Amino acid sequence: PNGTPPPPFNQLNAQQRAFVAQRLGALTAAIPLQATTPGTLGIPDASARGFRTVSGPVDIKPLDQTITQTVELGYKGLLANKVLLAVDGYYTNKKDFIGPLSVESPLVYLERLGADLANVLTPILQGAAQQDPQLAALLAAFGGPQGAAQQLGLLAGAGFDGTPVAVVQPDQPVLPEGSPSTEVGGFLSYRNFGDVDYFGADVSLQIIATEQLSLFANASFVSDDFFDAEELSEDNEELALALNAPATKFKVGGSYRQSAGLAAEIAGRYIQGFPVKSGPYVGDVDDAFLIDLNVGYDFQSLVAGLRLDVGVSNLLDDDYRQFIGAPRIGRMAIARLTYTTP
Repeated sequence: PNGTPPPPFNQLNAQQRAFVAQRLGALTAAIPLQATTPGTLGIPDASARGFRTVSGPVDIKPLDQTITQTVELGYKGLLANKVLLAVDGYYTNKKDFIGPLSVESPLVYLERLGADLANVLTPILQGAAQQDPQLAALLAAFGGPQGAAQQLGLLAGAGFDGTPVAVVQPDQPVLPEGSPSTEVGGFLSYRNFGDVDYFGADVSLQIIATEQLSLFANASFVSDDFFDAEELSEDNEELALALNAPATKFKVGGSYRQSAGLAAEIAGRYIQGFPVKSGPYVGDVDDAFLIDLNVGYDFQSLVAGLRLDVGVSNLLDDDYRQFIGAPRIGRMAIARLTYTTP
């Protein structure tokens, strides 16, 4: 990053680095680097390795109809003409639940690239060092030709850690005849899962303090946001299912409106972190507490039907990603000017 080479290459000055680069460039141009690096087949997951190993493609069973059974109990009412309360609890069982899109095509990972490249470079650098004393002196800073080859191999291999370089594709035509390309990329598909059981609750509260001021709060809770193979009654331990939504979230705030046309609302919301497993998007979304502000003014006294609204989400400009694969969004403000004809 920032143009600075990693250690131990940063021990060389600019002239020495240019000399080594020129010598290595001449060597690679004169001697073809040919090596065979075995690839590992894997499917992306949230592990530290970045994927789980598979032996090859696996047949996918046809989808079955999902059967859902839900028991729900709730209450909604107005208390003392001041408090609006809604409480809802539920229990759900799903059989043959259809999960989100999952990667089914094995991807190819090069885990031995650095070591294989070092083995190829070692005899080349050894021969070059014997013919070029200046190059040999510089390579000594890396532990000699063998040490330099290992360092170069590590640098080259580091760019492929956890990164697929190829995808297994079918050997028969898939796209319609006459398509400009026969490459179809990876396959994603849906799967049925055994049984999914979960329960949850939603609570909403609004307090009408005065004619101008009201306070509100709502919360949502789900018993589980990730189901492993045992919870799904699946024999394949690699199968898992994520709800791709937070198990707990709540929002509290207040709103103010006056007859002169001014309206304002401020709210704080908490989103509990949750795992994501949807196609190639696998990972964990972090916890977040965000503050939103909305202000509006009705210009009815000046121009009938004219109104201005300004909304600011994530007021404190926290660095937050709502979903794996989505960009991180900080503070965002939107202004809207509307005119409604009488």
